[in-house]
Amino acid sequence: MPPYDLAWISPGVVASTASDLVRFYDRLFAGNLLPGHLHDEMRTVVRVRASAPSNQRFVTPSYGLGLIADPLSPYGVLYGPSGGGPGYTFAALHVVPSRRPPVTVAVLSNTENFFEVELMAFTIVHALAQ
Repeated sequence: MPPYDLAWISPGVVASTASDLVRFYDRLFAGNLLPGHLHDEMRTVVRVRASAPSNQRFVTPSYGLGLIADPLSPYGVLYGPSGGGPGYTFAALHVVPSRRPPVTVAVLSNTENFFEVELMAFTIVHALAQ
């Protein structure tokens, strides 16, 4: 087995299903998992000034407490991590639209194609916004 490549990001390295991730984010954003002040801090985002790759889907890349966010997303305020490691990739997006209930989307893949998996998650968010 080849050594683990440190260039991969595997936050938490937890085995779960897409349904588990959706339940987790729904409860996290409902305020059921963190004390109030941390929940507020998580949702208070700071814009990052970085040149984004051309296929970047975050309009206004920002970060809250442990999450990437996009307060100016065309779908509503968007939060989520994406990442992976050897043999897998995931994208989890939680969207808070202005006039609809929040929605969480999770895509898991046994590939290492980060941009393809993130595109799938954004495609689902886009379809739900219609």
